[in-house]
Amino acid sequence: MKRILLAAFIAVFATPTLAEIQIRNGYARSGMPGASSGAAFMTLVNTGPFDDRLIGVTTEAARKIELHSNVVVDGIAQMRPITEGIFLPTGALTVLARGGDHIMLMGLVTPLVQDQFVRITLIFEQAGEMTIDVPVDYLAIDPIGSNGALVEPEPEPEVEPEVVDPNAPVVEGEVTTDPEAAPVEGVTTN
Repeated sequence: MKRILLAAFIAVFATPTLAEIQIRNGYARSGMPGASSGAAFMTLVNTGPFDDRLIGVTTEAARKIELHSNVVVDGIAQMRPITEGIFLPTGALTVLARGGDHIMLMGLVTPLVQDQFVRITLIFEQAGEMTIDVPVDYLAIDPIGSNGALVEPEPEPEVEPEVVDPNAPVVEGEVTTDPEAAPVEGVTTN
C-alpha cells in the first residue's frame, strides 16, 4: 500500500506544470516563391504562471526544421541554430520575426504557396507539443521594426461622443444643441 501511495505522489509531483502558450500572427514564407527553404514567424505569448521554453519544432513540410537566430559577427549577419531553445518568460510576448529568432524550414517538400498552410508542431519544455497550421503569407509585416523595436499599431482615432443638451428642442427626430435654434416651419417640436 505504501508503494502505491508513493508512486501516486511521485506521479503527481513529477509531472511538469503546464504553461499556457498562445500563438499569434503566425505566417510562413520563403525568400522568394519557389525557393527550397523558408521560415515561419509568430508571436508566442506565455499567459501561464510559469516560465517555459520552446525547445524544438517538427514538420512534414521540410526535410529539416530548426530554431534559428540571426546574429551579427564582425559586421556580417549570419543565421545560427538555437540549441538551448527560446526562453518564454511568464506574462511576456516573444516575437519570432525576420531578422531575429525564427523557425527555419530547409529542404521544402513542396514550395510555399501564398494562402496555403504549413503544419508545424512546436515542442515546449512545460506545455508539451502544440500543432498549428501557419498560413503562407508573402505580404505579412512583422511586428518588429528594422531596429528590433516592437512596432505599435496605429491607434484608432478617438472620437469624442457628441454632448447633447437635454433642454434642446427636438426637430423631426433630430437634436439640436443650439437652444436658440428656431423650429423648422411646418414641423412640430416637443
